[in-house]
Amino acid sequence: MGEADQPKQPEVGADEARAAVPLQDNEGQAAASAPARVVSRSRRRPLSNRAWIMIIGAIFGVLALCTIGGFVWLGRDLYSLVKERDQPGTVVQAYVRAVQAHDWPRAQGTLSASLRQQNSPTMLQTAWTQREQTNGTVTGFGETNWNLRVVNGQRQATIVGTIGYSKAAPEPKVLTLVKEGGVWKLATLP
Repeated sequence: MGEADQPKQPEVGADEARAAVPLQDNEGQAAASAPARVVSRSRRRPLSNRAWIMIIGAIFGVLALCTIGGFVWLGRDLYSLVKERDQPGTVVQAYVRAVQAHDWPRAQGTLSASLRQQNSPTMLQTAWTQREQTNGTVTGFGETNWNLRVVNGQRQATIVGTIGYSKAAPEPKVLTLVKEGGVWKLATLP
């Protein structure tokens, strides 16, 4: 038989060849009872101090970026809350200044759409003229408390304060404002 006619033996890789080599005992003789096993010569080297420092530094870097991002986000929200908080008070002050100046169309302009329909500039003038005859002129509005909330999907602000008069004690008021088209408007009359 020629070489071409002989059955081919499967080729053995380096790992398989090592597994086939029997282990030697202390005297160099083959251990007959021990099964063949592969002994790995490559071991992982422990990480150096520099590698540990880089890993810990990367972790602290990520934490620092997350913390800074959180403060930026929180700061943005606080800024918008403060800005939002000031706007309803500004609308109340604008209404009171319009009343002090007897500018009834401007006073009506600070009212919500439903309140504007119920109160014409003439009606506002009549109501405030009666109050001023009794209590004296309006001296201003003093805000003591405020609250922002969402009711039925609409933002509302409640402002608690007092309207001052020249000849009478301050009159306590609780005012509700709503946002219409992105602008705060009075939903209740002072």
